[in-house]
Parts: sequence; C-alpha cells; structure tokens
Amino acid sequence: MQTILIVDDDSQGASFSEKALSGRGYNCRIAGDTASAYRLLNETAIDLLLCNVNLSDGSGLAMARDVRTTCPETAIIIVSTSDDPNLARDALEIGVHGYVVKPFTANALLINVDNTLRRTHLEQEKRVHLKQLEALVEQRTESLNDQRVFHQHIIDAIPTPIFYKDTNGCFQGCNAAFTALMGVARETIVGKTIDDILPLNQSAVFVDTDRRLRNSSGPLSYEATLIDQQNQPHRILFNKSVYHDLQGRTAGLVGVLMDITQRKAAEEALRLSEEKFRQIVEDIGTGVAVIGSRMEILWMNTQMAKWFPEARDDGTAICHRFFNTPALETPCNRCPAMQAMREGKRVESISTTTIHARQRHLRRVASPIHDVNDRVTAAIMLVEDITDKIIQEREMQQARKLEAIGQLAAGIAHEINTPIQYVGDNVAFLEDAFTDLRAALTTYGELLAAAKADAVNASIIAEAEAAIEQADLSYLADEIPNAIEQTLEGIQRVSQIVTAMRQFSHPGSDRKSPVELNKALETTITVARNAWKYVADIETDFNPHLPMVNCLPGEINQVFLNLLINAAHAIGEVTQGGKTGKGRIRISTRQTGDTVEIRFSDTGGGIPKAIQDRVFDPFFTTKPVGTGTGQGLAIAHSVIADKHQGTIYFESTEGQGTTFVIALPLEVVADQGEAQ
Repeated sequence: MQTILIVDDDSQGASFSEKALSGRGYNCRIAGDTASAYRLLNETAIDLLLCNVNLSDGSGLAMARDVRTTCPETAIIIVSTSDDPNLARDALEIGVHGYVVKPFTANALLINVDNTLRRTHLEQEKRVHLKQLEALVEQRTESLNDQRVFHQHIIDAIPTPIFYKDTNGCFQGCNAAFTALMGVARETIVGKTIDDILPLNQSAVFVDTDRRLRNSSGPLSYEATLIDQQNQPHRILFNKSVYHDLQGRTAGLVGVLMDITQRKAAEEALRLSEEKFRQIVEDIGTGVAVIGSRMEILWMNTQMAKWFPEARDDGTAICHRFFNTPALETPCNRCPAMQAMREGKRVESISTTTIHARQRHLRRVASPIHDVNDRVTAAIMLVEDITDKIIQEREMQQARKLEAIGQLAAGIAHEINTPIQYVGDNVAFLEDAFTDLRAALTTYGELLAAAKADAVNASIIAEAEAAIEQADLSYLADEIPNAIEQTLEGIQRVSQIVTAMRQFSHPGSDRKSPVELNKALETTITVARNAWKYVADIETDFNPHLPMVNCLPGEINQVFLNLLINAAHAIGEVTQGGKTGKGRIRISTRQTGDTVEIRFSDTGGGIPKAIQDRVFDPFFTTKPVGTGTGQGLAIAHSVIADKHQGTIYFESTEGQGTTFVIALPLEVVADQGEAQ
C-alpha cells in the first residue's frame, strides 16, 4: 500500500483529500504544519507528498525543494488556491510532478495522484533498467578490456618477438620482446608501417615478403638482417602467416621472430664457457668428481687425482673405497652424493679422512645431475680441504675468549687481590701470635722443669704469669681459629676464581659435547663478577634437574658472558655506575619439553623500540665509540641459531628492563661446521 502525506493547514481541505485518497486504497498521513510534516517524513517512507503552497508556518515550495533533495524517490504534488502561471512555473522548476488548483473535485485529485504515482513508478523502473544496462555495458567493457589485457600479458610473457598487422601493413599490436628488439615503445609501433619505423634500405625486404605472403596460401619463413637502434646487426629468422576474420577473409598477418644471432653467439659462448670451465676445474684447488648412481667415479679433476692417486675415473672405481683412508666397503655416513641423488637437492657434509699420511677435514658439497627427462642420474661433488680454516676458526674463537678475559682482567685481579689481602693479614697475625705463644711456651717449659725439680719459687711463677699476660692467651684462643677460617675461605675463593678462569679460557673443541649449563653459568658469573658487582645483585634460579645439552662449550660460554656483561652495562647506565643504587640481574634455567631455556633479565633502561629490529645486526651498537663493537649479540645469534639450531630473542620494556631468552634443543642435529 502506497503512503501519501497530506500537508495542509486547512483541516477541512485536508480531510477532503484524505477521504478521497483513502477510498482509493492509499494510506494517508496528515500534517497541519511543516514541523509535523518533516517529522513524518523522517519517520515514515512517503511515496507522494501532497503539499499546500501556503502554510501557516512556512512555504510549501520550500518544503518541496527540500524533499526533492533529501527524498528524491518521493513524488510531489503542489496544491494552491491560485492558478497564477508564474507560481505554477516556479513549482514545476523545483521538479514537482503536479500542480492542483483549489477547489478541485475528488476525481481530479485522484487522476493527478494516480498519474503522478504511475509516472514515478515508471521513472523508477527506467532508472533501475538504465542502471542495469550501464552495469551490463560496464561489465562487458571490463570483460573485453580484461581479455585484451590478458591476451597482451600472454604474448608479453612469450620471450620470442611477436607482432601482427592489418592488410595495409599497419602494426596492430606486438609483445614486449618485439619492442625490445626494435628498441622503441609499443605506442611508437602500433598504427605505423615498417617503412615508418625502419629506413627504406632495411624495410624493403619486409614489405616485399609481406606482399608475397598475402598472395600465397601458406606460412612463410625467411632470414634477414635487422639493424637495431645501436646500429648492431641481428640475424633474424622470420616466421609469418596470415590470419582471418569471422567471415574467413584475410584480416592481416602475424609474425614470430627468432634472433638466431644471439643463439649462435650463445652457442659459441657456451663452447668457450665449457672450455674455460674445464680449465678452471682442472686448475682450482678444490676437488671435483662426478659420481654415478652406483657410487662409481665417472670423472674427477686433477686435484682429486692428487689427493687420491689410486682412484680411477673410468667408472670402475667406487668412490667410498678410494676417497677414504682406510677404504670403506659401504658409503660414508651421511654421504652427500648419495643424499643428493636420492633427494634431488644440494647436500653438504664435513668428514675426516687421511690424505698423504695426514688427517684432513674435508667439506663435501654434492648436487644432483638430471637427464633430459629430469631424472637424477649422477651427482657432482665439490671437495674442499678446510683443515686450515677450522684451525683458524678455533684460534679466532680462542682469541675472542682471551679478548673478553683481557677486558675483565683488571676486575679479575681485583677479585683475587681482595681475598689474598686478608689471607696475608691473617697470616701476619698468626705469625705475631705464634711469637707470643712461643715465649709463653718457653716460660711454661721453665716452670715445668722447676716443678719437676721441686724448685718452683715466686720468681718463676711471676715470669710465667707475665708471659701469659703478655701473650694474652684468651684473646689468641678466640682469634686464631677465626684467622685460620678466614684464611681458608680466602684460599677457597682464589681457587674458585682460578678454576673458573681455567674453565672459561680453555680452548674449545670443534665438536659438540654434553655440557652442564648450570655450571657454565656459575663459571661465567664468577669470571665477570667485577663487571656486575658494583651495579647489580645477581639472582639465580637454576633447575637442579636440568639435563646436559650437546653443544660447543667455549662458544656457549662466550654467549653467556656477552649477555651478562650487556645486562651489567644496561643497569650501570641507569644507576650511574651504581651511584644511585644497585639493579638486579636474574638468571634462570628450565626445561620445556625437548628444549632447555636460559633467561637473562636485567632492570636496566630497556631497548628503545626504534632499534629493536637491529639488535642482532653485526656492528650495530648504541655504546660510545671505543666501548662497543656491535659484535656481541651478532655472535650470540650466530652461535645459538646457526651452530646449535636454537633460538635467541628478547623481551624489552623501555624504562623497566630487558630479558634475553635462549632456547637450545636437547637433541641437536650436527651442524655443517662440525667435523663428523
């Protein structure tokens, strides 16, 4: 049911209109003023507004103008007592659908209302239909554009130059490879002929072949020389054919070009490259061998022959019998050539064998070789002697450790000096005490001798009493045990420091071994004591049942030392070196499933968000020049992630502190840098 809003301050007229329209089946609402009308317009969907031109609180034309803007789907009929044509024209210019002059009959009103609503309905249908047509046209246009772009993308993806022309020889399109060959943009080519693009002395042959092609029924292939924009000649193989329209008429021709100059140049370059590669492979210090599917040696270079002179590369020698000392009857453990052929990917391993009576570490890198059907038929293996490199890395690792110890040397000396000082003081006290005791004991001896001879007299007794008073035996009885206990504690403290230093500075192995992480942490805390004791107190929460972890001890100690010193420095910056109080460093260990987790927490200033993503970058540091290299955390990340397949990350809040977390797997796979 359609709704009509009657706006009229003449209640009798409004009632007349309402009665007539309700009788026709319309739902009528009545408003006696503009305020009521606007309220109803906001509350109810109105199909037609029947509005008196003159209202007690406003103009009907003004309301009609507002409704045309805010409710464009609402039809409007203006009611007026005046048949002034100027007034009617003003109303119609607003866009109203009808103008009715009072008095009017019910039939006249119904005719106007019915016609207006019918017209409005038709206009709405027309708008919907137009929108549908516009959407369909837009969709089809977009589809055609998509197809055109898609087809262009397809031919652009083809690396071979392609073009197509109409029957007049004008280029209609081409791909990116053709524009690259011609050295001009597609916009410069499309719509032009070959005469417009090339000089006549070059274009004549192409014009002639196009003419012959249009007069023939089959494709045409020929070779011609094309000079590019850099005046370089290209020998081109042209393949051309005509294409037809839907009626079967010749619509143009398509051409596919092949630059055989580049192909020939590539063939020559390949020949030279193969010759150069063979020469390089023969001369380099790296061993190269091709291993067949049955592990037979198919080929090897001069270096391999020098290392393994008894091996033959005629396909009769088995690699693991000749490339190992002593010879093996089965393939090597984690044989890279076998893995490369089985898995179809590059594989590396490090093994130890004897070459010329010396044990050598060899890095072996194997890659699969495929046939024309992409089946793996063999493997090429590169063998590098990394014995010296491993020794250098070991020495560099030891140097880094000694460098760290050197930086802590003054503090360690101070740590040792303190217990040594009070050990010395106590020994001096014991020396004085012993002197006093010896005098007292001498007097006691004289008194004992006199007693045995029954010759005790007052003089001897007085001397004994004087000696006892001089020695102050009660004092010595109390202090000597304390001095001895303190001396033993000092010696134990020095022993702990020396033991920690020996454990920390001992050259590490390049093999992973089981390590007690709690003990390693305690050693690190002892070694770095002077770096943290003035700025922080250390809390430890070690899991006493923590399992041993297979790792590189020296490098793990280095990581722990770097994190502990960083924590101390972070707290020192906040506390001005401990002048404003001490912070706290908390170190904890725990086991989570098959992972061991170590946490270093400090109460320093935290890491600013702006640099958090650069913390593990090599050579990045926020410390002043000369006090930080930016290598500590980069090395830590390399050691944990690359050499132990673990993870290291941090949690930091500015102004509150930072926690570095290390997670090490309990079952660590041997890394590429570990000797097997």
